[in-house]
Amino acid sequence: MPEARPPAESRDASARAIVWFGVGLVLTLIVAFAAVHFFERALRHDMPDTPPAPAAAFGSPPLQTAASEDLARFREEQAAKIHSYGWVDRRQGIIRIPIERAMELVAKRGLPTRAPAQGGKP
Repeated sequence: MPEARPPAESRDASARAIVWFGVGLVLTLIVAFAAVHFFERALRHDMPDTPPAPAAAFGSPPLQTAASEDLARFREEQAAKIHSYGWVDRRQGIIRIPIERAMELVAKRGLPTRAPAQGGKP
């Protein structure tokens, strides 16, 4: 008895559909490249003809040459601020007081608190 073969595929890939897909892909790529080309030309048209100034015209950036000295000076300035009186904002009446005095006032008066919300459950 001869062997029974399975039936052949009744639906193959359509050669016409594959060709049209390839044509559509190529056309899409052409349109995309053309759009990028015209966009680039439009941007170039708006740019000035003179080249930008070289970076040397602006000088070199300031570099930190003595980090430990800068840090020591910064810490001295900060220590002077936390141990002295001074204005933070004169127009709004905000002042700075020494840290020791601030700790004494907090120890004596306590931290400010908000009034409890009215009508809500805790």
